[in-house]
Amino acid sequence: MVKRKINLRKIVGVAVVFLILIALIVGVAFFFFGMSDNGDFEVDRLFIRTILKESGGAETDISINNKNTGFQDFSINVNEVRNLVVIKEREFSLGYEEEKHVMIEFNAVNGTTPGIYLGNIEIKSNGNTKKIPITVEVQSEEVLFSPSVTLIPQGKDLIPGQKLNAEIKIFNLQDFGRTTVELTYFIKDFEGRTITSESEEKIVEGSSIGFSVTLELPSNLRLGDYSFGIITEYEGSVGTLSRTFKVVESIEGNQAGFDSKTLLVVVVVFGFFFLVFLVLLIYSIFYRDKLLVELQNQYKGELRRQKKLIGDKKTEDYSKLSTAGEKKEYLKEINEIKRLRFLSLKQTKKKKEVELKQIKKSYKGSSLKAQLEKWKKKGYDTGVLETKYKLPNVKSIKAKVNMWKKKGYDTSILEKNKFSF
Repeated sequence: MVKRKINLRKIVGVAVVFLILIALIVGVAFFFFGMSDNGDFEVDRLFIRTILKESGGAETDISINNKNTGFQDFSINVNEVRNLVVIKEREFSLGYEEEKHVMIEFNAVNGTTPGIYLGNIEIKSNGNTKKIPITVEVQSEEVLFSPSVTLIPQGKDLIPGQKLNAEIKIFNLQDFGRTTVELTYFIKDFEGRTITSESEEKIVEGSSIGFSVTLELPSNLRLGDYSFGIITEYEGSVGTLSRTFKVVESIEGNQAGFDSKTLLVVVVVFGFFFLVFLVLLIYSIFYRDKLLVELQNQYKGELRRQKKLIGDKKTEDYSKLSTAGEKKEYLKEINEIKRLRFLSLKQTKKKKEVELKQIKKSYKGSSLKAQLEKWKKKGYDTGVLETKYKLPNVKSIKAKVNMWKKKGYDTSILEKNKFSF
């Protein structure tokens, strides 16, 4: 009984861990998918950047896919750069899994000052909103000095209060001699706010010049997408370049190279293998204990068989005994045979349990089942047992008591007692 209670505790413990793990995986999946998918539709663009010449134009498109099971109405708005961006089809409806390609036109109309313009395209449907940051760089017809920018550390997110480092190169495209170029650097968000801005003059000699710029982010800066921009100006020539970066609350996960979906995949994969481990553990507890129980049932079944066999024999023989002495001797012998047979069965059971545990240690589940089936078919092989411990019979008992009388043994003691069974 104690052994079964211990196993019950194990089973309850495994079940609790299993339920907690399921709840954890479901919670994490809900959190990350709920936070990242942002509703019932998908957009194929995370960011749009285009470069225009004065009075020039360009076009691109975005793809919107409805993930809702029913029809959805969509509306599209352009913020901050309306004079540069034209979307003709701003409202439409989509069925489930239906996709729409929306054309976007960029036009630097007459009078547009060369520079870097930031805004966003806002897509709404059923209360859900997604924003696509837009960068429109308008350059002069001829660019004499072209900038190149590499943000350090490259491809990494920043946190409020951190410094942004930029490695900058200015290329002299017309091989001017020693020339002074006006430079402007800035950090802006995509809602029209300038976070910081600096201007200076640099002397360019030869084909290019390289230098570093450090700009400090405010400690109270809101989380989101930002752009670092540089503008070069020389005698009416304007060159531009921008790089987008993200400000996050913490960079620990990002420095390790994990985003939310990657983390989710890691959690799900870990959860899968852990579930496999739990299944194997439960298999070990239930299935292998079941084998021991089956072995115990075989033992109990053989005990019942022997009890019935001995009981039937006793009933048959007892009525054929004429004296109390014969009956007492018969009961004495048959009870001893019964004890020896039961003891032998118990020893056989223990021997099988040891063998079963040895197979369990090697983790061969198929061998366990095969051995148990073998024992089941073979039974307890009581032929040897019944030959070794033969039940008494009426003839042998009568002969034994008569022999005692002939030899002069006092059998009156046997006659005095009455026996029942």
